[in-house]
Amino acid sequence: MDTDALAAKIILDISGALKKNITEYDIIPLEEQHVNKSPVVVVDDKLAIESWCVKYVYLYANERFLRRRRDSVEENKELGDITRILLLINPEYLSAWNARKLLVIQGIIDIKDELSFSYLLLVKKPKSCDIFCHRRYLITRLFQTPSQSIDLIQVVKNELKLCSVTADKYARNYYSWSHRYWVVTFLTSVSTSNGIVSEIIREELSFTREWIPSHVSDFGAIHYRQVLLSLYFNTIPPSCQPSTSNQESMQMLLIQETKYLDTLMETFPDRESLFLHRRFILQKHLTIWQRGQESGNDYQQVLQKEKEFLITSDQRAANNTYQQNLLRRHRLWLKRCLGDQIHMKES
Repeated sequence: MDTDALAAKIILDISGALKKNITEYDIIPLEEQHVNKSPVVVVDDKLAIESWCVKYVYLYANERFLRRRRDSVEENKELGDITRILLLINPEYLSAWNARKLLVIQGIIDIKDELSFSYLLLVKKPKSCDIFCHRRYLITRLFQTPSQSIDLIQVVKNELKLCSVTADKYARNYYSWSHRYWVVTFLTSVSTSNGIVSEIIREELSFTREWIPSHVSDFGAIHYRQVLLSLYFNTIPPSCQPSTSNQESMQMLLIQETKYLDTLMETFPDRESLFLHRRFILQKHLTIWQRGQESGNDYQQVLQKEKEFLITSDQRAANNTYQQNLLRRHRLWLKRCLGDQIHMKES
């Protein structure tokens, strides 16, 4: 059998397998065909392809793709299968993603089916920027299609669940946390209910509170928590004069965050990501004090506690040069951003 005929047969086998509810796929390292059988292996809901055939399949599919991508809508129907094969092998093939966007616009590919396909790819390739970008396009289009019946909260929760999976699979996954941030901000832009937005933000704050202690070096997670805190402030109804309830809500949230951070820094005193989060909290205190949403006495108490933190940290870092350097940089930040508001000895 010539390689083109072989590749076409394998593509048919893969396309047939993908019609089932496949939840994972991989490539089996096998340099040559040992027995006369299909290199496409399906076990329950798992799909695998033997590596010896990948080159033949990819070259054949790519040649067909380059010939077919400018064809008419009727002739474009083959592109769905071809681009799916290309992306299973190479999820960063941007031209293939763009072709699938056109197929979505033409109605050849269903948006919900495409979300399922991209989910499968992310399970294998959890740090792919192109796949996350494609999902953002699909979700945006989903909400622009009047004929679609959409459960906004379910869509959001499905995306947040996917982000948890990808962040678990790849440590310090910037693209996963960026997508998670996009999902929450997208919710704020399309939802007409502040209550729904506030509920999701509170749930996400609880999630990150549990996640960060076991991933303290993942600044993507910490930065995402900072975004959530900022969004939470924005969901508080604005008023010309800050009300007591708003004032207390912001203050209490920052105070609770400082206590949470203090606990983390007792266990992990040498993590720069935690120092960066500490500066974020102090900057928020400064902002609400300057707006008149925090009293001078309360603000001075925050500064006093920061001095106490530095004293305690100095004692902890007595024999650790790296911790001393982190504290020195933190003092420089305090001096630059707070100036005369906080006085401390140089370390």
